[in-house]
Amino acid sequence: MSHVVIIGSGLAGCATVRTLRQQGCDASITVISPEPSLFYYPGLLRSLAEMRVEDSVLINLKRFFEDQDVDHFAANVTGLSPEAAVVKTDVTDVGYDYLVIASGSRYSPSIAGSEHVINPLKSWSEMMRYQRALNELEGGSLVIGFGAHQEDPLAFQGGPVFDLLFAIDSRLRNQRQRRSYDITFASPSLKHELRFVDEPFDNLLSQFKRNHIHFLGEDIVSFDRDGLDTLNTRVPSNLTAFVPGLAGPEWSASSGLKVTGSGLFETNAACQAVGHENIYVAGDAGRFSDRPMKLTQYYLADLTGEIAAHNIAALARGKTPIAVLSSDEHGITESVDNNSLICRGKQRNYIRRGVPLTWSRNLMEWQTLRRYKNVS
Repeated sequence: MSHVVIIGSGLAGCATVRTLRQQGCDASITVISPEPSLFYYPGLLRSLAEMRVEDSVLINLKRFFEDQDVDHFAANVTGLSPEAAVVKTDVTDVGYDYLVIASGSRYSPSIAGSEHVINPLKSWSEMMRYQRALNELEGGSLVIGFGAHQEDPLAFQGGPVFDLLFAIDSRLRNQRQRRSYDITFASPSLKHELRFVDEPFDNLLSQFKRNHIHFLGEDIVSFDRDGLDTLNTRVPSNLTAFVPGLAGPEWSASSGLKVTGSGLFETNAACQAVGHENIYVAGDAGRFSDRPMKLTQYYLADLTGEIAAHNIAALARGKTPIAVLSSDEHGITESVDNNSLICRGKQRNYIRRGVPLTWSRNLMEWQTLRRYKNVS
């Protein structure tokens, strides 16, 4: 019987487990992560507009793993030996026939003065810290933005920061406080996020203008308690939310796999690690060949996990893996007075305003939580 090892129990890892079993794969499956739990990060963002507690987005996966006949191994991964087909951990080595790296990414070393800013996407406690700071204000200047890894201009978390921006804008409008705040969106990586395509970039800037959001596209040199500095501009801020660039796991550089300058694992369109037929990558840990930008939309963790599982199931049956990642990407940004549908791809690049798609995110969250909470 084949042995599939999955590093990580986030959305990508859980999607891999679920799809393997749906495909009738009877391999033994081991998931390696510190805890058998899933943190649903889209719910973290929506906590800005809704009253939520941490337990509403933190899912205990013990029942899900039992239902799917999965062994959970509580450990931290410290390395990888592709030649020996072994995952190294701080407990013991774990052998595999097929490996899925769904470990997620980590934040890269940040800009000088980062102790004066908050990264609300880092954890539940940091989001609550940001909310408390926002609640204490009665007006002023807000800065929200993201950066990229110094060695990899495409390693950033752009999509969720747009969600954060428009969630804050919506919250202030709903509270009838928006006129009391001056909001600046700061990111030299914004045009990378829109794939250097002029129409979406210009349309997004137009949306910023309609929402009275200033755009700062200059490289940030440093932060301090009263704002930030670029080479040419001083921007005052009473509260700054900034998400730094992304990097692969600490052990990625010595893993023996091909990685980017930021340590993300390079793959082909089938989500296979370059040069390794039995190793797959899913979610934020990967740089996918048919998608030159860093994956940012959370639903793509599901998609890449499903592709990896389909291809492993095919290999286990002695067939050729055929599932591949589409080059098109869709995302939804939400605002109090309109929603926008963003499409990025080889054939289509556009932004459509006024699209009533908030229900789709509600449905996606309900389906995701139901999959892993309410198991048989």
